[in-house]
Amino acid sequence: MTARLATTSAPKKGTVQEQLPQLFFEMGRLLKREMSRDGIQHDALSYLHMETMRYIEERTRAEGTPSMREVAVYLKIAPPSATALIDGLVRDGILERAPDPKDRRVVRLSVSKKGTKLMETMMQARAEAFSRVIENLSTKDCEELVRILSRITSTSV
Repeated sequence: MTARLATTSAPKKGTVQEQLPQLFFEMGRLLKREMSRDGIQHDALSYLHMETMRYIEERTRAEGTPSMREVAVYLKIAPPSATALIDGLVRDGILERAPDPKDRRVVRLSVSKKGTKLMETMMQARAEAFSRVIENLSTKDCEELVRILSRITSTSV
């Protein structure tokens, strides 16, 4: 594992602001490569697709099926963009649409059985790939990485 990580690119130069985009890009590339070694198509479900499905699944368990608008708000995208995203997932049989029984103008979303199975497979594969990518980090380094990324994402608009 060390050799693979060491050969991904030349040492980073420049400011932190210049290094971070390259490092995030390389991290994504490492994850895709690790997943492809497991036979998982990295484009089977994008991170946006996975997060959409995760949100719908968790929201359904906690409060009931979300509407298209609620998904758009959660993802911080315009409703037409959410519709395009959802259309593809519905077409692939991963999500299902249903009219709201109280307001027929509202469309409710749920993850299909096929989508649930695919999501479980992909989440497991991504977790395993990520574990291999960070296996050379100490527990303390991993905890620090989570702390820093959590702080960044919790303060973003």
